[in-house]
Amino acid sequence: MKKNQIRTRSRRKTPWDGVPADELDSFEIFLRREYHEHYSVHHVSISETDEAQLLNSFEISTCHLCGSTRIRKDGFTKSRLQRYYSNDCRQNFVITTGTIFDSHKLPISELIEFCIDVFGYGSTSLTSKANKNSITTSNYWLNKLFLLLKDYSDSIIVKGKIQIDETYYRKRNDELKRTKEGKQFRGLSRNQECIYTACDENGIVYARANGTGKPSQKRCWEALGTHISSGSLMIHDKERAHRVLVRNLNLKEKVYDASKLENYSDKKNPMNQINQVHNLKTSLL
Repeated sequence: MKKNQIRTRSRRKTPWDGVPADELDSFEIFLRREYHEHYSVHHVSISETDEAQLLNSFEISTCHLCGSTRIRKDGFTKSRLQRYYSNDCRQNFVITTGTIFDSHKLPISELIEFCIDVFGYGSTSLTSKANKNSITTSNYWLNKLFLLLKDYSDSIIVKGKIQIDETYYRKRNDELKRTKEGKQFRGLSRNQECIYTACDENGIVYARANGTGKPSQKRCWEALGTHISSGSLMIHDKERAHRVLVRNLNLKEKVYDASKLENYSDKKNPMNQINQVHNLKTSLL
């Protein structure tokens, strides 16, 4: 099925919509009413909130499109948001232009609540159901959030006493590669996306997906090489792909046999910190 053919069920409806009240019992009527009230709270019109008043209270000194200081006020939008005009690029913009809130249709409070849920390791499916938003809306917001965080993640450096490991996630069913007989490949196959992860004693974490299957030195270096401080102490298992990091970054290392760590409790496991990072990944999927 092509992406533009995917259909999702509206969060607005209940199984009892359109059914006459005399054909429903009291509990069904109660559920329908409460559901619709909850939906309306999360889908209030922007013009019905104090959002415009709040955003208009901030001073704007430069154009969000070209950076020019030669700007002037130019009326209001339908949502009563102050509109500005740049004398240099000759374009209109508002305070949210070029931000994660650009062209938003739901109140900013809804997107903030979504961010809180995501940062609390809630899945997009769960937040979609809780806030009565379609899954496509939640995925769209998540993509915007990732774009916002990309520049931040590019600057992350772990240093001092660090831990390195890989974790994997299975591709979606429609992306799986199969044998001629239609069976899935087993083990760390081309259907398992490899995530290279590093963290340090200060709680800084960097993770990057880079290719499928068993890690290689080339892909390990591409993922982590510019995010580890030279001379750090690296704690890791016996994965051979990590050798490139030790060699190129002059790292000290402490190596453990992963198969022997399986019987250790979390408190005694020397790689517990990075294991907990990977556990958070599992809660998001």
